[in-house]
Amino acid sequence: MELSTDLSIKTCLFDDESAAIRHIRTAVFHEEQGIDPALDWDGLDQKSIHLVAKVCGESAGVARLREMTGSSGLKLERLAVLKPHRQQGIGAEIVHTAIAYSLSQSYTTLTLHAQLSAAKFYEQLGFVAIGEPFEEAGITHLKMEQSLTGLEMGLEKG
Repeated sequence: MELSTDLSIKTCLFDDESAAIRHIRTAVFHEEQGIDPALDWDGLDQKSIHLVAKVCGESAGVARLREMTGSSGLKLERLAVLKPHRQQGIGAEIVHTAIAYSLSQSYTTLTLHAQLSAAKFYEQLGFVAIGEPFEEAGITHLKMEQSLTGLEMGLEKG
């Protein structure tokens, strides 16, 4: 499917879009994937930057960016797109927005823990697997990372 021209992605604090963030993460992580809400709502949302994607003003996807202690990188977490909005490029646009934000704040790496089923999606966006698969929230994950060094020129032209 083609990416909607009515897509907007907002970079914000949790309190600015808490209803949308809660709705999407509850639908995707708790209801679809059976993840314990206590694992998802880990107390770190207030200390994170959030990305909220909207199509025609309707919330469609979210992600969270959290600074990694003792590093010059951010961790991309909690990327979720509601079922009716999947396969439209929204997840990729959220990741591109996360990369652009990271660059604008002078971070040098973007790390994530991809569900194994989503690893290929992240590989296509420039992330590289690090280490062996592991269990997190009862789901097999893979640590992945993208170096942002040298990406500034590519994003400015694109």
